[in-house]
Amino acid sequence: MGHNPLEYDGIAEQLYAPVYPIVARAIVERTGKQQGRVLDVGCGGGHLGFAVLEHGNFTSLSL
Repeated sequence: MGHNPLEYDGIAEQLYAPVYPIVARAIVERTGKQQGRVLDVGCGGGHLGFAVLEHGNFTSLSL
């Protein structure tokens, strides 16, 4: 039985939205990276990747 991808996106945007900035900040702090490119591959709507972009001088890499 398949799931509607929009259902997952809605959950990500509503339920998990407050967590993305916290996780993004932790990623930036732990990696020590303050700039560069962010590539988010196969991760749904890319919510965490977009949050990482806001925590440094990053650009997104689109393929």
